[in-house]
This record gives sequence, structure tokens and C-alpha cells, in this order.
Amino acid sequence: MKREYDFSNAERGKFYRAGARMMFPIYLDAALQKQLEAFARNQGKGIDQIVNDILKNQLQLLTSLNPSKRPNATLQRPSRARRKPKSR
Repeated sequence: MKREYDFSNAERGKFYRAGARMMFPIYLDAALQKQLEAFARNQGKGIDQIVNDILKNQLQLLTSLNPSKRPNATLQRPSRARRKPKSR
């Protein structure tokens, strides 16, 4: 790496695209990918559709089991005035 770079001819925001979405690659275990490809073929779908369906279903299941972990969920704390004192 150079100590200094010449940015005198640089153009700010040259590659910026408003509203652009980044698509992250997902790498699957080779055996799992093989199984999913076969399943996708049998369903007449692409592997991307199958993986998305599986992930959506899993996320729905997880959030239904633990509503407090839902994205953007507001947690309501119980009021201290309503709590009953512990008996000794």
C-alpha cells in the first residue's frame, strides 16, 4: 500500500447509486446444496426460491415462538405498582 494516494482527479460519488440493494452470496455445505438442488428440481423451482421459502418459514416460526425477539418489537415492561409483593 502506498504512503499517499493522489485524489486530485477523484470524483465524489462516482459509483454511488441511490436505492441500490446489496445482495450477499450465501455459501451452502456441498451435501446440503446437492439435496436442495434435487428438491428444487422436483418442485420446478430455483434453489434460490427454495432457500428463501425455508428461511422465511423459519423466521416466522422463530418469531411466533418468541414474540419479544421480533424485529422492531416494542417491549412492554410490567408496571411496578401492579406487582404483588413476594411472601416470605
